[in-house]
Amino acid sequence: MFRTGLNKIRYCYRVQLIREPLLAGYLAMKFVIAVDGSVSRADIAASTMNDPQVESCMVKVFQQLQFPQPANDGVVIVTYPFIFAPG
Repeated sequence: MFRTGLNKIRYCYRVQLIREPLLAGYLAMKFVIAVDGSVSRADIAASTMNDPQVESCMVKVFQQLQFPQPANDGVVIVTYPFIFAPG
């Protein structure tokens, strides 16, 4: 589920924050929840972070997430924003 992935998402940011203490910015993830609840596609929709390590880490996290099955055997397309700031 999404909440279990939040710690992994924070980890993606915190690892880079150690290397770059002022790292901050906006990042929007666009992902597709398939009929079975798995994420069939995950991409960066927008980012002001300019940090490929954080971005690729977050894509990998989202590709592993599992959601409840969408209603009516459909798929769901989501764009979800994150704002990262040190401290």
